[in-house]
Amino acid sequence: MSSSKRLRPVVDHAESQENQQHQKLLQATAQLRAAEQQLAQLQDYRRSYTAGSASGDASALGSVGWRDRHVFLSRLNEAVSQQQARVGEHQQIVERERQRWVDCRVRAQSLQKVVDKREQRERAAELRREQAAVDETSARLAARRSAADADR
Repeated sequence: MSSSKRLRPVVDHAESQENQQHQKLLQATAQLRAAEQQLAQLQDYRRSYTAGSASGDASALGSVGWRDRHVFLSRLNEAVSQQQARVGEHQQIVERERQRWVDCRVRAQSLQKVVDKREQRERAAELRREQAAVDETSARLAARRSAADADR
């Protein structure tokens, strides 16, 4: 068995790992997008809530209403901060998964290049062997012709 054929399972395994890592990257990216979307929704809600506070509707609230509104806004701000932290965590996960995928991709491509070069060398060696066989056959035929011509 040629060395390129012996390496084929190694290349296949490396490509499989690359594909698995790419799927992990896609999943992490989707989770990041979902976290970013959730953050945007929270921020939009906070904006609309604070805009409602500034409008004339809020002026009718008593002191208890203002206190409740302030407590709710504090909780909403806390939720926004927590979601921003989650988005940051997801960004780090995506970057880590991206780096792992790049590493797997580079490894798979490097192994494939090794196999390609070995196959190329093996083809060149086979062509040289075939050419040597053709040359040998031609030399024998030429020797037979010379011997036949000398006998005449």
